[in-house]
Amino acid sequence: MTSATSPTPATTATPPLARTAADRTLSIAVACVATVMLMLDVSVVNTALDDIAAGLGASLSGLQWVIDAYTLPLAAVVLSAGSIADRVGRKQVFLAAWCCSRPRPPPAPSHRASAPSSRPVPSRASARRCCSPPPSP
Repeated sequence: MTSATSPTPATTATPPLARTAADRTLSIAVACVATVMLMLDVSVVNTALDDIAAGLGASLSGLQWVIDAYTLPLAAVVLSAGSIADRVGRKQVFLAAWCCSRPRPPPAPSHRASAPSSRPVPSRASARRCCSPPPSP
C-alpha cells in the first residue's frame, strides 16, 4: 500500500543565502563607489576651506569646527543607514535616501502681501503664454 503523502520533488530555486560570485562582486563594487563618493564629499569641504574662512571670517580653530560639524553627522547618518538597511532592507533604504536627496524645484512664489514689490506678479495666463511653445506656421 502506498502512503497518502508522497515526497515533494526538489526545487531548483536558489536558497536566499546562496549568492553568486557576480552578486558579491557587484555588492563590493557598489560599496566601494559609495565610499569614494563620501570621501569626495569630505574632500570638497576641505578644498573650500579658504572660501569658507573668507566668507565667515573664521580662524583655524573655527575651520576645524566646520570640518567636524560636517564630517561627524555624515558618518552618523551612514552608520545609521547601514543598520536600518540591515533591518528593513537595502533597497527600501536606498530608495528612501534617493528620494530625500533629489533636488527639489524652487518653491512657488507666495502671493502674500509681506513686502511691496517693485515689479508686478505675473498672472497665470501670462505665465502660460511665456512658457508655451510658439505657434507653428
